[in-house]
Amino acid sequence: MMPAHEAGHEWIYRVTALADPPESKYVLAPYEAQSLTRRLRNVGYEAQVARVPATAFVLISDEELDALVVSADNEPGSTR
Repeated sequence: MMPAHEAGHEWIYRVTALADPPESKYVLAPYEAQSLTRRLRNVGYEAQVARVPATAFVLISDEELDALVVSADNEPGSTR
């Protein structure tokens, strides 16, 4: 399991392979990062999930996460 806190800092995770330009970041809790990575791999998409400090990020809804998975499934880079 990915730790949510380390050395007094709160950490979040973002999917770097699916993120828009760097100023657009997706906030994911540790369990969400694990779940999204697993879901993307299930549709043949290898995502990069990065741990970053939890500052200046945009919240993402479950519906937006679902849309990311659907989008990844339709990407030319998908291994399906």
